[in-house]
Amino acid sequence: MSESWAFQNAPASGLTSITFPFTVFSIPSASGYFFAQQFSFVDTNNESGQGAYIGMQPAGNGQNNAHFSFFGTGSSAVNSKNCTTGADSGSGTTCQVVVPFVTGHQYNLTVYRDKHNPDVWHGEIVDYTACQVAGSLNDSRASSVCTPTEIGAWDIGYETALSSSQGGFVEYFPSEVAQGCSGLPYADVEFMTPTTPSGLDSTVNNEYSYGGCNNQVNYSGSQSTHNLWVRAETGW
Repeated sequence: MSESWAFQNAPASGLTSITFPFTVFSIPSASGYFFAQQFSFVDTNNESGQGAYIGMQPAGNGQNNAHFSFFGTGSSAVNSKNCTTGADSGSGTTCQVVVPFVTGHQYNLTVYRDKHNPDVWHGEIVDYTACQVAGSLNDSRASSVCTPTEIGAWDIGYETALSSSQGGFVEYFPSEVAQGCSGLPYADVEFMTPTTPSGLDSTVNNEYSYGGCNNQVNYSGSQSTHNLWVRAETGW
């Protein structure tokens, strides 16, 4: 599945922070699905193939592998503990961290530019639902629950900002599926409109199915009337 997101009235100079909300309503017990939002830069320093994504690979066993990757030459890991060289078998930097996962919770994934070094970008994840619940109950753990976990950070070697539109996707990444497309496990996910610290209006829409199992697997896609969310159900 693919979808598109965009901000209205964004500055031509670009954005320095975007938060992408996801809610996964159903997922197989074993990891296999990747839910991600792609983002690009207003200036790529005359380099080709510069892009990135942030997303998560949750599983029904309660673990969520969050990813934050840059594609292109010239990048380096800032948080070497969580990051490695390379991205999807090409040039770049990939960061990942495992955090707890609860089906039906909204997770907010944020990419933002470092305040002190504009060449550096950070990716982080927080369980927004758990944060809201803890806050409403005046739970003493609210501060820790609401503190995002850093996925990682990379230095791309030049100063730039985020473009105001791009797209996301749902991917089933195991190389082999039992019984072919008829064995694709069921998943149900919702992509909500991205946000910025300044509160810019945004949309998410243009949901459609694609890939090797297109038209060969159970799939249902929908989007809200006012382009506030898209939802995809796929598999059996």
